[in-house]
Amino acid sequence: MNLLGIDVGTTGLKAVLFDSASGEELGSGYVEYALQTPGPDRAEIDPETWFSALKTAVRNALDRAGTRECAALAISSQGESFVLLDKADKVLRPAIVWMDSRSAAECAEIEAHFGRERLYRTTGDPAVDPVWLGTKLLHLRKNEPEVWRGIARIMLAEDYLVHRLTGEFRGNGALWCSTLLYDINRRDYFPEMLDYLGVSREQLPKQIGSGRAIAPVRPEIAAAIGFAAPVMVVSGGMDQACSALGSGNVTGGTATDNTGTSFNLAASCERAVFDRKFRLPCQLHVADGMFLAVAWSTSGGVLLRAFRDVLGAEWAAELERNGQNFYAELDRLAAAAPPGANGVLMLPHLAGALCPELDADATGAVLGLTVQTTRADLVRAMLESVACMGRANLELLKECGVPVSSLILTGGAARSRIWNEIKAGVAGIPARTLRQPEAGCLGAAMLAGLGIGVWPSPRAAAEAVVRAGEDFAPEADLVAAGDRIFARYQRFYQQLKPLFKEK
Repeated sequence: MNLLGIDVGTTGLKAVLFDSASGEELGSGYVEYALQTPGPDRAEIDPETWFSALKTAVRNALDRAGTRECAALAISSQGESFVLLDKADKVLRPAIVWMDSRSAAECAEIEAHFGRERLYRTTGDPAVDPVWLGTKLLHLRKNEPEVWRGIARIMLAEDYLVHRLTGEFRGNGALWCSTLLYDINRRDYFPEMLDYLGVSREQLPKQIGSGRAIAPVRPEIAAAIGFAAPVMVVSGGMDQACSALGSGNVTGGTATDNTGTSFNLAASCERAVFDRKFRLPCQLHVADGMFLAVAWSTSGGVLLRAFRDVLGAEWAAELERNGQNFYAELDRLAAAAPPGANGVLMLPHLAGALCPELDADATGAVLGLTVQTTRADLVRAMLESVACMGRANLELLKECGVPVSSLILTGGAARSRIWNEIKAGVAGIPARTLRQPEAGCLGAAMLAGLGIGVWPSPRAAAEAVVRAGEDFAPEADLVAAGDRIFARYQRFYQQLKPLFKEK
């Protein structure tokens, strides 16, 4: 039996067809798209772009798999991006994407009305940020009254695509939990917030759990895509939660380190977790009854890209001309330098520091440069700085009562063996990669299978199809070096913190 997992990203959509018996990828398709930026704080997209990309990506995945057979599909979605429809199901305006920050003023209004403590304990969001849907709805109510009066339905990206595929109006808490409109404790909408914003329950999708069957793909859509038989659409969830499921992170004690352009660390929890210092978001897992404590940062692989673009553009071009891969060369250099990078130490905060520091003024910094410093030292220091950021968040989780005993490494960074070794050493706990790198799509496909009864539980699904890649056991000498590096990293940040405001 074949299952389809779809990941709706910020700048592209991927579809992957999997074999339910083995978890093996049969075929995939990817469509890239561009955002509209009508202003410096605006990010929008025509929602039809998402649906067109979905149809094309799915067709390509089926073509590459050499089959039209698919029993069910589910969607792993970017959070917070939303679409507004009128009574005739007509789109009222371009979809507003999560990174849009037009609602900064409304953040202060909402926090003043409800109080930060109450908002955090209800929604799991430790800070009121323009990312959240609630702040943008308040902005639209004040600034686009004609649009506001016409709203019949408010949908997140997954909800909209499910609606286009099936005609149904459904949502799930594992996606709505980062909107300010959802109570993660009651697993339902936050009525006082709805009243404050002037939003009715009738304008919002009916909530069902992740991994629940919704309806088959409408016949005319199925024919346009090329499915051979009816395909059941199953409720999915936010990308971070789907990635956790697709990496086998469904029980306590495990965290998924997803380092791509940015970084996030997600730990499964049996209860909602709150931090008295407001540093740790808590969201709903796609696994029934579970929560996710999610620490994240805008820094990660972007550090390597910045190094390439700012300091190594000519070098990267020369490597390319010689048929060499720039990132493979970085790996070789990092492996050639000793732990601690001969005293070179970095802070990776190129766009402020998020968890756990929450310091918008923080910047990147380098310590320990000498005339003997090599390119290899600089590269290793970059990798170690992101590993230290990961350990800082592991310690935050532990402080909040969520100890982590093993790491699952995903994202583009997981292709780097030396970076994986560094992460295991600095964290001081075992780490492993996965055979299937598309954890988000696999997690969505697993939810599709759960919705049609392929497996009885998320844990059973993970045991059946999630395959470990390579294990990285923390060796004693690397752990000792990691402890020293992390201690210097913490002192370096604390010493520079007062200077970050003096720009």
